[in-house]
Amino acid sequence: MAIVKCAICGEEADSEHYAVKQCSNCGLWFCYKHLGQYKSQCIVCKKYALKNKYGR
Repeated sequence: MAIVKCAICGEEADSEHYAVKQCSNCGLWFCYKHLGQYKSQCIVCKKYALKNKYGR
């Protein structure tokens, strides 16, 4: 279990939770409340590169 901080709100989240995603382009983490459009768009770099630890 690794604790990461959401890039938008700073809330701590478990990186192994399926709803917590990381952008493979810029590397930022997002909690389930701050996922972008269609749950796969990074809010910061606008790329469709968000994936959870399990690749989804």
